[in-house]
Amino acid sequence: MQEWIETSAKDVDRFDDRGATTVEWLMWAAVVVVAIAAIGVALRELGVDVVDYVGSQIMG
Repeated sequence: MQEWIETSAKDVDRFDDRGATTVEWLMWAAVVVVAIAAIGVALRELGVDVVDYVGSQIMG
């Protein structure tokens, strides 16, 4: 059986930042995905079709 441990605010580390790196990586990954999507939409609206261009360059 687990024993109940009473703690006060002084005993708890409120500034423990373990896991912050993971959150930062996930945040940056989301930002990059949104940025790539926004650039793709902007290029398509401007009439530049990057996917067809890249495909035609690869296929010859």
